[in-house]
Amino acid sequence: MMKSQHSSGNSGEAELVQLAFEIPGLPAVDGQAGGAVAPGGRGRAPRRAFTAPPPAAAVAAFAGKLVTIPTGCLIFTGAISTPDGYGRVTISMPGEAKPVTVSAHRFALWAHQGQLPADGVLEHHCNEPLCVRVAGAHVHPSTQSANLRHAISSGRHHNSEAVVDSSRRAELSVAVRELTIAHRDGTPFDLSSYRRLRDITATAPTLPLW
Repeated sequence: MMKSQHSSGNSGEAELVQLAFEIPGLPAVDGQAGGAVAPGGRGRAPRRAFTAPPPAAAVAAFAGKLVTIPTGCLIFTGAISTPDGYGRVTISMPGEAKPVTVSAHRFALWAHQGQLPADGVLEHHCNEPLCVRVAGAHVHPSTQSANLRHAISSGRHHNSEAVVDSSRRAELSVAVRELTIAHRDGTPFDLSSYRRLRDITATAPTLPLW
């Protein structure tokens, strides 16, 4: 079984990431995170389905970009999409000339399940766009209506309207990524700075995750 290392928590000790087409570094998903992904809302462009696991090399590269922070979030430190601020993974698929790009949290579910449906909704219950921890308190399959209810209850929407312009989402994610990379490289995690960023992020609107 392949393994990779990254820093975890406050201790700064290396944590082994196991790669077996389960989400790297995590046990099997729990409770709310399990099961099929619910269908997406109307009007959403269909996404590509993946019926086979992602290439092992892609999973290994993905695992090398994961760092656990003190909040329990598993942060993806790779590419970030603009303007939504989510992680982005680009991989080469066997037999295909063009690379495939998927969101990091979607790739995490794909790596765990070994396949991925064409459409559905994933909810970041932790309100951290870069988190790829597949668990009920973090990233889990949901529905469009449940996702909107969570957005309203957590302050990201008010009366179905965005509280803060989403244009800063990518900027905030870059700042979170910088804090996380510094933590991975041995600097104590700046939790106060992260919480300030998270307070801003939590007021940004939820965008379609798929």
